[in-house]
Amino acid sequence: MASPRTARQLFTATVAPTMDYASNVWSHACKAKEATWIERAQRVGAQAITGGFRTVATAVAEAEASVQSFRERHAQAASRFWIRTQTLPRTHPLTSLKLKLNRRYASPMQKLASAMERLDTKRLEIIHEFALAPWDDRVQVTYETNRVEVLKSDDPEDITIATSTAVFKRSWMIRRLPSSSIPYE
Repeated sequence: MASPRTARQLFTATVAPTMDYASNVWSHACKAKEATWIERAQRVGAQAITGGFRTVATAVAEAEASVQSFRERHAQAASRFWIRTQTLPRTHPLTSLKLKLNRRYASPMQKLASAMERLDTKRLEIIHEFALAPWDDRVQVTYETNRVEVLKSDDPEDITIATSTAVFKRSWMIRRLPSSSIPYE
């Protein structure tokens, strides 16, 4: 039998993600019948972690096993999804999507938007899909063993970062070359 720590890791790494897959789409429609199926799997997992009795309540087994309830995990996943959609760059197609509540049928995204409307997202940082644009100049790395060569720079815009290590007894240098001297293939 596995230790409780190993069983908890197995549960959170394999069982919980399988139960929570795409929960942003279907968790709003999770009523009592569907919740009993998920709670049953949650209880079996918590009992396997703690070695508890079959008749133990789900909430008690979850607390003993230090496992989040499925409702907490779904709420956390929904808030994470909402924050990620709010931090998309302005050029992304989802940012231009207007979420107006439909009276007849509200989509899962509209229900999530109405639930998360109280969150202040104005101060969130816009996360771009790359750290450095593909067309920007890259840092050129060169290796010089002569210290005089390392410290000599003819260009005033040249940025030199020199490091030295006692293990290899060598000097390393990273130099940003002017864009006119960078050979392109």
